[in-house]
Amino acid sequence: YPGNIVYISSVQLAQPGFVVIHKDNAGTPGAVIGNAYFDKGINPGKITLTSSTVEGGIYYAVLYTDNGDKKFDAKKDMPIKDASGNTIMKLFRVSTSITEIKG
Repeated sequence: YPGNIVYISSVQLAQPGFVVIHKDNAGTPGAVIGNAYFDKGINPGKITLTSSTVEGGIYYAVLYTDNGDKKFDAKKDMPIKDASGNTIMKLFRVSTSITEIKG
């Protein structure tokens, strides 16, 4: 739903880090609008945003390392890469309608 909070059902990290929410910038992660620190392991959480999401908007949840200070800094904390060297992220779209899938 549009608003200023993103709920994370679960995030799995090998080391403490951040989930960072980016606005869309022509199909790639753009401006940072929120972040939250997560301990290693599997944890749920919520991220309060600096600007609200909008209906139909596209956003990215990107995993970042922590340099040890538990404060997100885009110059010091780097995106986490998978084994193939790709940044680990999830694109999501904001909507007030939820499609029910029966099966």
